Amino acid sequence: MHCNVWERVVDWFAAHPKEPQLVDPSGPLQGKHRVFKGGGWYHEAKYARSTSRFMMEPGMAINYVGFRVVLAETGNVN
Repeated sequence: MHCNVWERVVDWFAAHPKEPQLVDPSGPLQGKHRVFKGGGWYHEAKYARSTSRFMMEPGMAINYVGFRVVLAETGNVN
C-alpha cells in the first residue's frame, strides 16, 4: 500500500537475507531499531513504494512517519 508518509511497523530491523523472501517476514524477536517503510513526500520518488524499508530508533518522532490502523474482522457485524 502506498501513502504520503513512511509507515512505522512493529518489526525490529534486520538486513534482508540473500535467499528469496518469505511472505510477510516478521524480523528478529528483539533489536535496537524498528522498521519504517513505504516512502513519503519528504524523500525521492524512488523510495515512495511499499518495498522501501529503513530503520529508526523506537522513541524517535518525525513528522513524515506515521502508522496504519488495522481493524480485524470478527465475523459479528451488527
